[in-house]
Amino acid sequence: MAGPLIKKGLNYVSSKDFRDYLCRYHFWGPVANWGLPLAALGDLKKDPEIISGKMTLGNCLLQILIVKYS
Repeated sequence: MAGPLIKKGLNYVSSKDFRDYLCRYHFWGPVANWGLPLAALGDLKKDPEIISGKMTLGNCLLQILIVKYS
């Protein structure tokens, strides 16, 4: 019973519609939104004296985008 369902899922993943979806901001926007909190959680394990330049840059760029498109 799971065979046809798996085959249908694999056909969709290999379809042009799915590739088109991966190339749009509807997919990458949420991926980027989840990336920042995950990076912040990774920084919790570091010494408090170290400020992540990548994290600071990412937060600044995110805020610029939010202000520009709000």
